[in-house]
This record gives sequence, structure tokens and C-alpha cells, in this order.
Amino acid sequence: MTIEEKQAYIEKVAADLGEHFDCVQILAHDSDVDSYSTFEAGSGSLFARLYQAMRWAEEPADAVFEDDDDEPID
Repeated sequence: MTIEEKQAYIEKVAADLGEHFDCVQILAHDSDVDSYSTFEAGSGSLFARLYQAMRWAEEPADAVFEDDDDEPID
């Protein structure tokens, strides 16, 4: 899948979710040996998405932090 195809897919998923939710924001990351790409797409009120992201950044309630060995950190 090309970078353009990945971005288009993220945008389609955000639009599809936007049919069922007031606001949706998707942030995605993809990397391999030679590249690092980030993707983002959203649907609904920009202000609601910004507020939601700000709240999540302050306290990601369900986030599981992992170290380099992919083992959960207690």
C-alpha cells in the first residue's frame, strides 16, 4: 500500500465513523527500515476534535505503555 493509499484509507475510515459519531480524529504511524510516515484524518467539529485530543494527551486513560521489548510496563 502506498503512502497515498494509506492516507486515503484513513480518510475513508474517519468519514465512515463520522456517520455514527459527532467527532472522530485518527492519528496513525507507519515505519519500516527506510521510512517513517504519519497520517491523520478527522470528521466533525475541529474544536471538538482538538478538545478531545487535548484531554487524551493530559491523561490517556486506557493507554498501555511498553518498553523497547514490547513488554507492558507495570
